[in-house]
Amino acid sequence: MIKQDIYYLNQFSNLELRHTYRLAVFPVALFSSILFAVNLLLCCIIPKKLQIPPHLCANAQLRSAASPYLCVTLFASAVYRLVFYAKPPYVLTGDSTDYLIDSISDLSWFHRMPVCQLFHLFVKKITGSPTWFTAYSYIIILQILLSIISIAAFYHVLEKITGNQRLSILFSYCYSVIVSIYGYCEAIGPESASVSFMCIITWFIIRILTTHKKVYLISLPWFMLLSILTKPSFLFLIPILIVFLIIYGLREKNRKGFFCGALSFLLCMAVLAGYCQHNKKLTGQFMLCNISFYNQMAIMLSGNMYRNDAWPEITAAAEHTYDDGKATLAEACDICNQFGFPVIADYLNDCRKQYAKQYLQYCADTAWEWADAPILNIHMECEVGVLSGKIFEILRVLMLPLNFGALIILALYEIGYGVFLFFHKKLLAYMSFGIPGCILAIYITSVISLHSATLQRYMVHAIPLAMMLCAIITQRILKTAGQKNALAADCEIYHKSSI
Repeated sequence: MIKQDIYYLNQFSNLELRHTYRLAVFPVALFSSILFAVNLLLCCIIPKKLQIPPHLCANAQLRSAASPYLCVTLFASAVYRLVFYAKPPYVLTGDSTDYLIDSISDLSWFHRMPVCQLFHLFVKKITGSPTWFTAYSYIIILQILLSIISIAAFYHVLEKITGNQRLSILFSYCYSVIVSIYGYCEAIGPESASVSFMCIITWFIIRILTTHKKVYLISLPWFMLLSILTKPSFLFLIPILIVFLIIYGLREKNRKGFFCGALSFLLCMAVLAGYCQHNKKLTGQFMLCNISFYNQMAIMLSGNMYRNDAWPEITAAAEHTYDDGKATLAEACDICNQFGFPVIADYLNDCRKQYAKQYLQYCADTAWEWADAPILNIHMECEVGVLSGKIFEILRVLMLPLNFGALIILALYEIGYGVFLFFHKKLLAYMSFGIPGCILAIYITSVISLHSATLQRYMVHAIPLAMMLCAIITQRILKTAGQKNALAADCEIYHKSSI
């Protein structure tokens, strides 16, 4: 049944058929883009902040959150997504079939993170789909819905940080039409969910800082856990959340909220440790998943750091398996599976100690090499459609200077600006530390652990953070342009938002 499903999926990946389909839906996609353009124009012309009439929505809080401009943006984004994917899905990435196969067996969860597998199993069970191929349609629709929810979260985060509705609408639309993000909605993998979770986690932090309600402090650690169990690169959130809770508890003097959040965080850590212990029973190694071992072994092979006299058998196996050049993940998998993860873990630790300088140099060279990589990229074996391709190219031209090196410079600038505000104006701008701090953490973990996948795919959940950072800096320029006391005008933003 698995082979049959994969065969059908590959049939629907025929580029000629997909190109013909996307030409046919061009008018609908064009209507969606025109709708948003009119929406943005009205937002710029009408200075008053509009709200949904009471007879359409009785809840005052919901009316305040769901502005008409946001509703139109969400509708246009939904049409834009669905118009290209209202057809049987297909495998997009090289490891999509791995997620399919891993969803079959309970004992294979340690190979991939469990959220995707549980989600796939749940959808197949609840929909009663006879095959995985028919379940894919439901999986992709739910991923699209989650992506649309993340657009609303993205908008509210920007509106609270910048206080500029027009700028928030503009950046929200740009976020919604980036192929690098919505293209993964139809891929079987963690990328689409990881992007959405990043926006939702940021929204939770904003809600904590603006409402100080315990429900958000309790929920935030569980969304962090959900993100980690979706993609292990979210582990950087653990130290960031610890620092945030400590600073929040000391500065805001919200002891009850702090203790609720801390208790929730400890419970999440216990669940995470329990999952790692479950994997230890299966593999003999306390770990989240085995992909990190494969990547580390591949790095040792590619960097010529695998020769270790203390481990002659592994060294001999590596020399037999590995050819000169960049190692493949398959070669690393063969060696890891041959000796087992507990032995490989000790071997990798010894190699990192023995080749410490060479390992750091390898990471530094990788970071420097990736600095020129553009943030916006299509890492998918597919056509992107006529209209979406044009819009993507426009966005890529507009963000051409923003490669990963420039993004790191912007992040360091924003952190420096936050330090300046703290010492000279006694203002603690959480987002001036949080957003660029997360970007730097994602980049550093990518450099240390990544080998096989492309950087744009591995760091796809950093794209919304990068756009938030650009929006913050843009609003600062707009706010201070032409004013004599630019610093005082900028500080007004932080005084009003307290974030």
